[in-house]
Amino acid sequence: MTLVQELSAKDAGLTGRGYLWYRAAFIIEDSPWLGTGYFGFWIPENPDAVGFWRYFQIRQEGTAFSFHNSYIQTIVETGYLGLAVLVMSWGVESSVCCGASS
Repeated sequence: MTLVQELSAKDAGLTGRGYLWYRAAFIIEDSPWLGTGYFGFWIPENPDAVGFWRYFQIRQEGTAFSFHNSYIQTIVETGYLGLAVLVMSWGVESSVCCGASS
């Protein structure tokens, strides 16, 4: 297992998520309230995204890559404000679709 981890440059889960989430904390710190913009992170013009792609040896930059966590991805892109809107919309949807009454 250690050999596989060393050769793949992955964490114990073999996904690299630990590193992604660790780095996401610093990215969120830079723009906590509004983020980088909706779909504004994983673009070739963003040096942080390019750094991730190079670290994980991704050859097709910008394709199907994320932080592998919806909450973290939302905070990075739209900040805590965007996360609040997302969670509130889920609450409204669940009350409407599930028949919750006032």
